[in-house]
Amino acid sequence: MTQTIADVILSSGLVRTGAEMRRAALRGSIYINGKKLWAHKNEADDNYLKLSDPLPAFTRVLQVGDNICTFERKEMYTDNVKIAPYTPVADEIDKAADQEQAFNEDKIANLATVTTINSVRKVPDSDNLDVVTFTTNGWEVVMGRNSCKVGDRCVFFELDAWLPKEERYSILEGRSNKALRGKEGYRIKSIKLRGQISQGYAVALTEFPELNQSIPDGTDVGQQLGIKKYMAPVFGGFGFNIGQRKGNFIGRFRKTDQENLQSFGIGKLMQLYGHTVTVEEKLDGTSFTCGFTANSNFVIGGRGGRVLAPHERFIDWQFHVCSRNLELKEPIPEEKTFRNDDGTVFTKTVCYNSVYWDMARKYKLEERLGAYCKTNGVMYAISSEIIGPGIQKNKYRLTETEMRVFDVYDVEMSRYLSPIDRRNLIAELNTYEPDAPPILEVPVIAEWLTFAPSSNQINAAMSFVNDMSIEQDQYWTYFMTKLKEFVVSDALTYAEGASVLCPEQEREGLVWKCHKDAMISWKTISNKFLFSLKEK
Repeated sequence: MTQTIADVILSSGLVRTGAEMRRAALRGSIYINGKKLWAHKNEADDNYLKLSDPLPAFTRVLQVGDNICTFERKEMYTDNVKIAPYTPVADEIDKAADQEQAFNEDKIANLATVTTINSVRKVPDSDNLDVVTFTTNGWEVVMGRNSCKVGDRCVFFELDAWLPKEERYSILEGRSNKALRGKEGYRIKSIKLRGQISQGYAVALTEFPELNQSIPDGTDVGQQLGIKKYMAPVFGGFGFNIGQRKGNFIGRFRKTDQENLQSFGIGKLMQLYGHTVTVEEKLDGTSFTCGFTANSNFVIGGRGGRVLAPHERFIDWQFHVCSRNLELKEPIPEEKTFRNDDGTVFTKTVCYNSVYWDMARKYKLEERLGAYCKTNGVMYAISSEIIGPGIQKNKYRLTETEMRVFDVYDVEMSRYLSPIDRRNLIAELNTYEPDAPPILEVPVIAEWLTFAPSSNQINAAMSFVNDMSIEQDQYWTYFMTKLKEFVVSDALTYAEGASVLCPEQEREGLVWKCHKDAMISWKTISNKFLFSLKEK
């Protein structure tokens, strides 16, 4: 008899009684493979789970509150009938999901950096809290009154950093506890205290004797301190099929991961001033990259040979489909042998699907992009966000899965196409295979916008500094610091707003891309979006 989710939770020891389990379901604190279980039907989640449902196939992680249980699922079910133990292919799919998760967690760049306290001000209506800013970034953190002063050096931890459970982080105990792959620790997230948003966490540099105390500001120390990127447990349960791993993400392609504007220091921010940009909505889905690689054709041309036509420049073309961290095999139906409980054996055609290959086939990307690349002698990789049912709770209320392009990478030249060149390419790709759905871009919020301080921001910064008793040689530093605060604050306000795709949904934020140099880009995340998220 097939076990229900309730049966497995009770037998796992995660709860002591059925009543405790039902209370956890009502609070929304039960997760199966990282997917929330609902006590009642949830219209916002068309793929919801209930306690009375059978335990999903390939379940590997159960979580109730902060308690996590991992186990091997020995049986595989179809139509609630046990048909076979795990097959090697099923194990491969589990491994692909696990590796995708591990890659995300190990993305630790800039999660922990050395910095210096830039300013300290009181939180209004509080006798015990201060707001602290830093010299190397634009984040604001709420800390205890008189716990630090201007000029103190510290280690700053960014949002979604996961810190191992150590005494020096003990102040986080009870409010930030999060286990990661069975290890206890703390997750840094946005919080609001007495109406003041706090984003990040800081600890005095003296608390880290393993670090050189004269280490320069801006140094990334995440790896030395064992810091990881927190990801909710999603082992085999992304809400969609990843597919089978073929290898790691293609090295000749490029992962898109814009830095947050709040992480920029004064010098880096000044380098952005004056750039003409396109501002696009940042969609909340799953990252998908596909494209072509090839080898240079030295046989026909060769040294002293004739000039090659564009379509002759490359040979041995290969099409690749990737998730954020893995290259994936093309799903092909296979004949598999299964055994019933009574010992009888039967064969069945099995095809383990991949949402990434589904998109490549739906939009005929291999045919469209292949025709363009081979004709024009270029190697391009298209990066998109996949959104729709089963992905990030289908925030945009779509009836079917679709993709939205946000970047095109020129593999040979190692650069992104500008927003205008990208749009022209997509328009041309849509002339191929007219029976396929049109390829669409992410929504554009503004074009030909000049990123620079406004006169109001400059005047406000000057007025603020003029009211302070500052030595002449310090005036420029204080002015630029205050100007940075105004620029970042207004950019964050601009990031807030309704999604173009679903006006009822707060958009995740914005991505800013330069026209002159498409390799320069950054993001701003909506604080309203962050606080609208329920605990994952």
